[in-house]
Amino acid sequence: MRNIPTDIYIENGAVKNHGGEIAALGKKAMIVTGRHSSAVNGSLDDVRAVLESQGIGYVIYNDIEENPSVETVYTAATAAVKYSVDMFVAVGGGSPMDASKAISMLAKNGIVCENAEFSKSESVVKAEKCELSDSIAKVEELLYTPAKLPFYPIVCVPTTCGTGSEATPYSILTSHIKQTKKSIAHKIFPSLALVDYSYLKTSSYSGMKSTCVDALAHMIESRLNTNANAFSCAYAEEGMRLWASCKGCLKQRRDLLI
Repeated sequence: MRNIPTDIYIENGAVKNHGGEIAALGKKAMIVTGRHSSAVNGSLDDVRAVLESQGIGYVIYNDIEENPSVETVYTAATAAVKYSVDMFVAVGGGSPMDASKAISMLAKNGIVCENAEFSKSESVVKAEKCELSDSIAKVEELLYTPAKLPFYPIVCVPTTCGTGSEATPYSILTSHIKQTKKSIAHKIFPSLALVDYSYLKTSSYSGMKSTCVDALAHMIESRLNTNANAFSCAYAEEGMRLWASCKGCLKQRRDLLI
């Protein structure tokens, strides 16, 4: 059975073209991203411009690391509550998108670090103090225990092409306590996915190769999953057929009209 409630737009200028849909989701956003790539490929500037044109206030949390940790999303959620955020815009690869899902749920349910202190410069929020040791175990229990909990709307702006997190409900986090890396127990679909393929122009060749392998892994997982059905198998098989052209496309990518 198909159930993808996310509105997905795949087009050049996707962020600029759908400001109205973004504005309908909230009044103040937290942009969740990493330190570098979103600034280089122009996606962060596009998101900021659209939010400003729509009169949406925002803060930026750009401390999302590769394979984001429970500690990171807990700290970001605390910042979101402090700055009265009611929607999230994830910009980047799988790490910011996965992190934003967990952050939105923690923030919506008021799961925050006590006595936290933050600074803000040019809309960028930094944690100056956030003591996690006393409460992180309780946060992990909430994240990894199935329950139907509310969450704030999420807009995903992917800048890579391998994770697919913009269209799935999964949020994979690193748990330093459990020494694991796995999805949280909650299914959190983004409200909106704005896929602009022009952001791939600045991706490195090695980075593109990695995302291609990531995409293949997802298709194999989907095909072999014990919950697979005729619908999901058809998509996985067609995806693997198309995947065979990746090598040639990568070699010619700088000449492609994207």
